[in-house]
Amino acid sequence: MHPTVRAQIHQPLIKFLGKRHWPSSPDVPHTHPAAPAELKERFTSFFLRPAESQAEGSSLTQDNKSVFEDFWQAPTRYWKPRVREIEEKEMDAVMSGGASSY
Repeated sequence: MHPTVRAQIHQPLIKFLGKRHWPSSPDVPHTHPAAPAELKERFTSFFLRPAESQAEGSSLTQDNKSVFEDFWQAPTRYWKPRVREIEEKEMDAVMSGGASSY
């Protein structure tokens, strides 16, 4: 085997155009060019806070909203369904890693 006289330097195949630069201010939100006209007209109302949208005549009022801190304060129809009780033989099957016959 012959020793290599000159070493080849690896050249990556990808070429970058320049240094990265980040914009100093965020982009202004705008609609998609193909958006329907009715969406373009009401686009700014999507970014308003709820209090501002109510001030503009929105149909939502404070009386229609209900905020619950805990799930039991909400009506029972909104609670998660109760989990059925696990039988002793089901617990044994889980604890054995599924090796027991259920």
